[in-house]
Amino acid sequence: MSGYALVFVVLFPLILLPFAINPRLGWTLSRWQYANPDANEPSEAAFAFTRFMAILAMIICVAVGLWMYFSTRNLEEKFAQDKAEWAAMDKESRRETEFHASHALGLVRNADGGQILGYWALPKAKKLTVFYRPSPCNHLLYGAAEEDKLSVTIEMSEETTLEHHGDPCPESSSGEKVKTKAIDLRERLGTRVLYTTESSQPIERCDDWKPLSELCEKASKQYVRERPRAHAGT
Repeated sequence: MSGYALVFVVLFPLILLPFAINPRLGWTLSRWQYANPDANEPSEAAFAFTRFMAILAMIICVAVGLWMYFSTRNLEEKFAQDKAEWAAMDKESRRETEFHASHALGLVRNADGGQILGYWALPKAKKLTVFYRPSPCNHLLYGAAEEDKLSVTIEMSEETTLEHHGDPCPESSSGEKVKTKAIDLRERLGTRVLYTTESSQPIERCDDWKPLSELCEKASKQYVRERPRAHAGT
């Protein structure tokens, strides 16, 4: 119980209790001020009124003290509940942030094993092919490009295929196969450098990296096959 509530529930009633038990107490303590105390003594009705007011004041003090106590306790409980909810929301927010961050694809493998490996594109093309290795328990959620005059930033993110986001993803012994993602550009690629949102290191062209040379050749042939269709459509 708080200090203010104790004052109203305990201290004030203790002060008033003697006047409720003996309403003449006040007169006994003050009668010395009168030259003729017997002539100035209050009536029995006045003493009864004093007892009534003392009892009424005690009841009011106890009621106010109890109200203060329960109000303060309710506020403390609500504050503790709100604090727990805020902590839970903050924990969930951090978990979601960590979850989304762990599923972004960059040049370095993420927590689940996903990674961007390289790209292929012609300088005059408005389309590029990104080569990536997906995580064993994820699939590609989206892939997009942010462009400026000097560079193109590739943003790719995976979404888990697990039932619960917090479940660990089992490691694949054979490793996931390399996949491709075609991304359209607003302007021709030209001499602009490609980056990921997760690294300041540039993405290498697939023909500059031997492990991807075969895939790079397939992407090139695919582009050649699609090019006549594009011209036919225009």
